[in-house]
Amino acid sequence: MKSLVALFAIVFSLNAYSDCPASVPVEPPTVPKGELASEDAMYSAQNQTKAFVASVESYLECRSRAISAARRDIMVSKAIRAANNYNAELSAYRSKEDLIATS
Repeated sequence: MKSLVALFAIVFSLNAYSDCPASVPVEPPTVPKGELASEDAMYSAQNQTKAFVASVESYLECRSRAISAARRDIMVSKAIRAANNYNAELSAYRSKEDLIATS
Protein backbone atom coordinates (compact mmCIF):
# COMPACT_ATOMS: atom_id res chain seq x y z
CA MET A 1 0.00 0.00 0.00
CA LYS A 2 2.82 2.40 0.88
CA SER A 3 4.52 1.73 -2.43
CA LEU A 4 1.28 2.52 -4.28
CA VAL A 5 1.02 5.87 -2.47
CA ALA A 6 4.69 6.60 -3.19
CA LEU A 7 4.21 5.76 -6.86
CA PHE A 8 1.18 8.07 -7.04
CA ALA A 9 3.18 10.87 -5.39
CA ILE A 10 6.04 10.46 -7.85
CA VAL A 11 3.75 10.50 -10.89
CA PHE A 12 1.91 13.53 -9.53
CA SER A 13 5.15 15.41 -8.90
CA LEU A 14 6.41 14.68 -12.43
CA ASN A 15 3.19 16.11 -13.82
CA ALA A 16 3.78 19.32 -11.84
CA TYR A 17 7.05 19.84 -13.73
CA SER A 18 5.51 19.20 -17.14
CA ASP A 19 4.51 22.86 -17.56
CA CYS A 20 8.00 24.06 -16.70
CA PRO A 21 10.50 25.10 -19.36
CA ALA A 22 12.48 22.11 -20.54
CA SER A 23 15.86 23.79 -20.32
CA VAL A 24 17.63 26.59 -18.55
CA PRO A 25 17.88 29.81 -20.58
CA VAL A 26 21.61 29.95 -21.22
CA GLU A 27 22.63 32.99 -23.20
CA PRO A 28 21.09 36.44 -22.96
CA PRO A 29 20.21 38.15 -26.24
CA THR A 30 22.70 40.29 -28.10
CA VAL A 31 21.74 43.95 -27.89
CA PRO A 32 22.89 46.31 -30.65
CA LYS A 33 24.82 49.45 -29.83
CA GLY A 34 22.28 52.18 -29.17
CA GLU A 35 24.28 54.85 -30.99
CA LEU A 36 24.17 52.81 -34.21
CA ALA A 37 20.94 50.82 -33.97
CA SER A 38 17.75 51.36 -35.89
CA GLU A 39 14.36 51.57 -34.23
CA ASP A 40 13.50 48.09 -35.50
CA ALA A 41 16.72 46.64 -34.08
CA MET A 42 16.05 48.19 -30.67
CA TYR A 43 12.46 46.95 -30.69
CA SER A 44 13.64 43.44 -31.57
CA ALA A 45 16.26 43.58 -28.80
CA GLN A 46 13.57 44.71 -26.37
CA ASN A 47 11.36 41.73 -27.24
CA GLN A 48 14.28 39.30 -27.01
CA THR A 49 15.38 40.72 -23.65
CA LYS A 50 11.85 40.55 -22.25
CA ALA A 51 11.53 36.96 -23.46
CA PHE A 52 14.88 36.01 -21.89
CA VAL A 53 13.98 37.56 -18.52
CA ALA A 54 10.53 35.95 -18.61
CA SER A 55 12.03 32.55 -19.41
CA VAL A 56 14.44 32.84 -16.46
CA GLU A 57 11.58 33.89 -14.18
CA SER A 58 9.39 31.04 -15.40
CA TYR A 59 12.15 28.48 -14.98
CA LEU A 60 12.96 29.66 -11.47
CA GLU A 61 9.32 29.72 -10.49
CA CYS A 62 8.81 26.13 -11.59
CA ARG A 63 12.11 24.69 -10.43
CA SER A 64 12.77 26.75 -7.31
CA ARG A 65 12.92 23.67 -5.06
CA ALA A 66 15.06 21.64 -7.43
CA ILE A 67 17.98 24.07 -7.87
CA SER A 68 20.53 25.36 -5.41
CA ALA A 69 20.49 28.90 -4.06
CA ALA A 70 23.83 29.59 -5.76
CA ARG A 71 22.49 28.47 -9.16
CA ARG A 72 19.36 30.57 -8.62
CA ASP A 73 21.48 33.64 -7.83
CA ILE A 74 23.55 33.13 -10.99
CA MET A 75 20.43 32.93 -13.13
CA VAL A 76 18.89 36.02 -11.50
CA SER A 77 22.16 37.91 -12.06
CA LYS A 78 22.14 36.96 -15.77
CA ALA A 79 18.57 38.23 -16.14
CA ILE A 80 19.41 41.49 -14.35
CA ARG A 81 22.54 42.01 -16.47
CA ALA A 82 20.55 41.38 -19.67
CA ALA A 83 17.92 43.94 -18.65
CA ASN A 84 20.54 46.48 -17.56
CA ASN A 85 22.48 46.00 -20.81
CA TYR A 86 19.36 46.63 -22.87
CA ASN A 87 18.42 49.66 -20.76
CA ALA A 88 21.89 51.17 -21.19
CA GLU A 89 21.76 50.74 -24.97
CA LEU A 90 18.20 52.09 -25.04
CA SER A 91 19.42 55.17 -23.19
CA ALA A 92 22.18 55.63 -25.78
CA TYR A 93 19.63 55.15 -28.58
CA ARG A 94 17.33 57.77 -27.07
CA SER A 95 20.23 60.20 -26.65
CA LYS A 96 21.04 59.78 -30.34
CA GLU A 97 17.40 60.41 -31.22
CA ASP A 98 17.33 63.54 -29.03
CA LEU A 99 20.43 64.89 -30.79
CA ILE A 100 18.82 64.32 -34.17
CA ALA A 101 15.56 65.96 -33.07
CA THR A 102 17.31 69.10 -31.77
CA SER A 103 19.52 69.51 -34.84
